[in-house]
Amino acid sequence: MASAPPLLSSTESAGLRAMQQALLIVGDEQTALAVVRDTLRAMSKRYAYAMKDARDPLFQRLLRQHLRRARWRQRLGQLLPDLLSHLIPPQSETLAPGTLEMLQIDLGEHRPAWHEQPQGGLLVTEILRLLPTRQRDAFWQLHVECLPLQQAARVLALTQRCVRRDASRATAMLKAILALKGCAVEMATKSDIALCAAKALALPRATLAIAHGDALRQLFQAVDRPLRRSRLTDRGRLLMLRHPLGTRLAILGALIAAVAAGLWLTQPGRNEDQARTEIQLLSSDVPLDVLLDSRFVEAADED
Repeated sequence: MASAPPLLSSTESAGLRAMQQALLIVGDEQTALAVVRDTLRAMSKRYAYAMKDARDPLFQRLLRQHLRRARWRQRLGQLLPDLLSHLIPPQSETLAPGTLEMLQIDLGEHRPAWHEQPQGGLLVTEILRLLPTRQRDAFWQLHVECLPLQQAARVLALTQRCVRRDASRATAMLKAILALKGCAVEMATKSDIALCAAKALALPRATLAIAHGDALRQLFQAVDRPLRRSRLTDRGRLLMLRHPLGTRLAILGALIAAVAAGLWLTQPGRNEDQARTEIQLLSSDVPLDVLLDSRFVEAADED
């Protein structure tokens, strides 16, 4: 008989969702737990004064940064094996069916709905792994983290229109694959599909809570202590995390203004106008007393 998942606070539940989100990308539970640990350390070390808890959207920005780093390290580690596999192909290539192809959901008359079965959670997880990164992230922030559209757009550094479009495409893909698996979703709306998918993801999350709930609780207790005051550089990083899209547009505007000013200062016509003005001044009639002035002679010698 499986043990019940430990009781987690709302903050620890947010950390558990963060671990599940990391697991979608890195594919290893220990690596996902390490990503959450590094994110919590960064949150407590630099931004504890600005963040209430892990439910803050700023936590999602930090989590995305550490996920990119972990994924980059994984790709670097796989670079040499992938190169060798291309240079020395295996003798026989056998295409084994993937996890998504092998998953089957029992939809009998007296069976629960697809999103209430453990296979339903695994199915939604595998579908999310197939989605493009932007679509998966938009779906996760809107329907799993339940962030408002404006906050989700800030987390993803996109416009609200792009986030809504990506989440809609992800839901459409979910509906199409679930229909192929025999789930009765033909008449369901996109909002119903997203709600059922979020409920299905709660089942694998309960399994993670049993396996890593105590570890997550210890992580949150370790960072729950007085921390040093923030520095000016941390405040600058905080601004970029809070308003990523606006900060990028401001930096881009400053670069464009600097380039435009440089081009204006180096215009050939401007130098020619300055030279023409100097020639006119030198060729004009200068009074005799000015020519005989010692200061004028010294200035001319210096030129």
